[in-house]
Amino acid sequence: MKDFKSFMSEGTVKFDQHDGEDEDFIKLTKSLGLKVKTKGDETVVSGNDGKINKMLKTMNMKKDEDGYLWLLGRADDVLKVAGHRIGTAELESCIVSHNDVAESAVCGIPDDVKGEVIIAYVVLKNGIITDKSILEKNLYHKIRSDVGAIATPKEIYFVSKLPKTRSGKIMRRLLKSIASGEKIGDVSTLDDPSAVVEIQKTVIEN
Repeated sequence: MKDFKSFMSEGTVKFDQHDGEDEDFIKLTKSLGLKVKTKGDETVVSGNDGKINKMLKTMNMKKDEDGYLWLLGRADDVLKVAGHRIGTAELESCIVSHNDVAESAVCGIPDDVKGEVIIAYVVLKNGIITDKSILEKNLYHKIRSDVGAIATPKEIYFVSKLPKTRSGKIMRRLLKSIASGEKIGDVSTLDDPSAVVEIQKTVIEN
């Protein structure tokens, strides 16, 4: 899927549907001294060609022969559990393939023994009345069967929504902080901050 538009001109990149208010994106462009202008869903980044290329490399993006920018898999989308590398996309796809699941997000939190353990957040489809303890067992079984026992989450939390930016990007940073019991920081870029409150309550109660 082509998530981003092509270069507008030399020394300038135009993102179509990129959240210019994303915290990591802001930190990156500021550190490189790049100028960022956001209007609606359009974000324009301008500056020195070398710095532009460094930004693209950091974001793990690649320009194809048609002039489009492709967002590649990032290192922080890989979980490291007991020496094994597990892709978050693979695990999330497995969970979402369950008939009762609408959406899912996984993250890793530090563990003294395994390095990281997996935490999964699951949003069910509307109208699902199956007991959540049964769903949890079914999901654990499905993950072990489809991905492998090493990918079994330490916890599965059922929530009604995931924290997302206005452009729809899931804020895994917040999910990781909540699961780790850390301070979550700025949530001003979220489309619906109440999602964080609900998830915090769910984690505490479980």
